[in-house]
Amino acid sequence: MQVRTLEVCEASADEIRNFEYSCLGEVRVLGVLQHSCIVEMYGHQLSSKWIPSEDGNPERRILQSVILMEYVNGGSLKVTLFFCFFSWQMQTS
Repeated sequence: MQVRTLEVCEASADEIRNFEYSCLGEVRVLGVLQHSCIVEMYGHQLSSKWIPSEDGNPERRILQSVILMEYVNGGSLKVTLFFCFFSWQMQTS
């Protein structure tokens, strides 16, 4: 699961629009990718909610994007790609 948030009161209209567009763009890309080496996306949600403020001020509005994907054992993609690249470099040297 991937969760991204944006605090609305601290964001400009452009930042809010870019947050929404980038989240929806990511969902579109993940939705069309079909390959055995790519995890499956099960769904997504873009929502707005009010949360209590920690400092006693009025509630704050948060935008939240959630993407539900299948879980894959073996660590992060970043680490896996690093080791694949390192192994390839050793073979070609």
